[in-house]
Amino acid sequence: MADSPGGGTKSSETGAIYHEVSTKKLFAVKVYGALTAVMVVIAMIFCIAKGSEHSRLYLLFVNLIISSIVGLAVAWWYRREELSADKIWFLALVASVIVFQCIVTDVYVWNHHAPSTPTPTPIVTIAPNVTKMSTTKPHLENLQNIQPTVPSMVNQNPPTLEERKRTVANSPQQTPDKDGG
Repeated sequence: MADSPGGGTKSSETGAIYHEVSTKKLFAVKVYGALTAVMVVIAMIFCIAKGSEHSRLYLLFVNLIISSIVGLAVAWWYRREELSADKIWFLALVASVIVFQCIVTDVYVWNHHAPSTPTPTPIVTIAPNVTKMSTTKPHLENLQNIQPTVPSMVNQNPPTLEERKRTVANSPQQTPDKDGG
């Protein structure tokens, strides 16, 4: 290894310049890059796991691969000195964008629900109870005899005409008052 004029060393194997960037910054960016790689792998696993339910989630997997390739290309350019040594912040920026993409991907994948078949809207009908009406207060009796019926998912058949006739025949009949009111 040859000494550089700035007092640092230049690695002949990798070609990276170490005298312009402190070793703490370089170490921090490497750790951040490793953390980014772990997050990308976790997000890819999530995409594959949930992709079996929704094939569109595989596109997020492909998007993570493309972003990772961009991040690796920037790291390669920095390593090959195609980016100057003071551009180490660019590596951190690209890694931060990929970390943000991983977080958004994870949130979307785990909160994405399967498109289910729509549930039918229950139909509410109001059918009057068939009873003999009194002539004393017809408007109040009509309101009291109206019962809402809600069809349920269980196989329930409405009462037949014969059952309704039996209900009317069994109900007590009201007689008008002697004074007519």
